Amino acid sequence: MAHRITQDLTELDAPLFTGLNPPRQAFVLDLASDYLRYRIDTTNSPKPEWKERNREVLKTRSQLRIPSEEFTVRPFAKQPELGHKMFRAALGGGWRNNDTFEEATFRGGYHDLLDPEIGYTPDAQIEMASITVRHYNRADQTRVERATLLNLLSLSPIDSVFHAPSWKLHIGMNTIRHNDCRLCSNGFFNSGIGGAKELRLLKREVLFAFAEVEGNVSGAYDEMHRVGGGGTVGMLADITEHWKLMATGSYLKFPLGDRSDDFHGNVGSRLALARNWAVRIEYNHRDHDNDVLFSVQAFF
Repeated sequence: MAHRITQDLTELDAPLFTGLNPPRQAFVLDLASDYLRYRIDTTNSPKPEWKERNREVLKTRSQLRIPSEEFTVRPFAKQPELGHKMFRAALGGGWRNNDTFEEATFRGGYHDLLDPEIGYTPDAQIEMASITVRHYNRADQTRVERATLLNLLSLSPIDSVFHAPSWKLHIGMNTIRHNDCRLCSNGFFNSGIGGAKELRLLKREVLFAFAEVEGNVSGAYDEMHRVGGGGTVGMLADITEHWKLMATGSYLKFPLGDRSDDFHGNVGSRLALARNWAVRIEYNHRDHDNDVLFSVQAFF
């Protein structure tokens, strides 16, 4: 209702608004005025009618002659100095198909969705300069398992007032199983745009979906590459203050280069032990390829 008032002042005379009790009218008018002031202050070229609409809203608000209800404004994020350090190192081990492995990871920066959130922007990640070295025991092979040049993701939950899109960009390499190659290096570029919705069923959950494009380069593919697109759906959930869970599922179709498709799912869970210590367990699935990893992470 407040949003409609900011678009059309005749809503002030609509029965839906005038039928509210005075305290509820005051709340709606305060919200409408706050939103108009926000648009005026944050837009490069604010529309002149926004100021006029705000004056009319405040004029109607002054006629109620009752104070606004007190409410607590929760900070968008806690102070940066309370958050984990920028660098991250991790030691872990697990199982992939018929082999066990140990791995070590170093990340130059900065934060991902499953890292402890205190001190960082909620629902956003910036990862740079990350590399993972893994040793497979049965294959007796040590290799660079993953490397990330840049991994950006922003979830912007949509509500009745704000409709900002969510987006992501990921550039790096990973290890895939494809055709006759069981451990092949794969360079990739992935980008997508979508939307997110916040729920409060348990503590806090964010559901999201992306439409995306991806390109791969690897010796495992026909013509050494494949290009296509598809989509991803997922959920990011705060179970407790220190325990977080994320699950995603993706389907991509590649009509160019190696004509193939790819379904993969991921479930990850993080438990924060202290400000700069966390443990994580992850499960990754692709066609005929299953990977389980347990790791201990330290930030410094």
